[in-house]
Amino acid sequence: MRPNIPTLTSLRFFAALLVVIFHYNLSHPFFPNWIAGQGYAAVTFFFVLSGFILTYVHYEAGSGLNLSYRRFMWSRLLRIGPTYFLAITLIFALYFIAGILRDIDPLRAGLVLLMLQSWLPSSALYLNPPAWSLSNEIFFLSAFPSDHTNTHSLRKNSSRLPCYHCGLGLHRHSSTYENVRRS
Repeated sequence: MRPNIPTLTSLRFFAALLVVIFHYNLSHPFFPNWIAGQGYAAVTFFFVLSGFILTYVHYEAGSGLNLSYRRFMWSRLLRIGPTYFLAITLIFALYFIAGILRDIDPLRAGLVLLMLQSWLPSSALYLNPPAWSLSNEIFFLSAFPSDHTNTHSLRKNSSRLPCYHCGLGLHRHSSTYENVRRS
């Protein structure tokens, strides 16, 4: 078991603060744009940090992943799934109470239920707009174990693996951000 990196916790706090400021500023402009506009960069930071932490915790130099794909995915889904599905259940309840449940697009709702909505960019913000980031996280999580299996050249120099996952995170986040921004 590798030791925790306390500095990352403080960096997460500041990134989270920037995301909160960004969202607050959308409805109550208060902070200057040079601060409030950094919300997107903070979300990107979270994705990059997640890739780094996953590699740091679950990759053993020379032997690959320290757990099976099934166990890895199950542990990640148990971590994010309950809150995600509670939010979706509440959204469906609100649609029902408002009498607009019939207005839900079944295909797009299915993507949301499977946490795949941002894989189809026009659905990224459907039903629960903040959940696009969890949809992207599912992409990273599903790719993570196979990345380690299929990156033989990177395994020779394990110090490059966190960089590889940082790059993957930046690419996936930026492509979703561009599609969300256009809609």
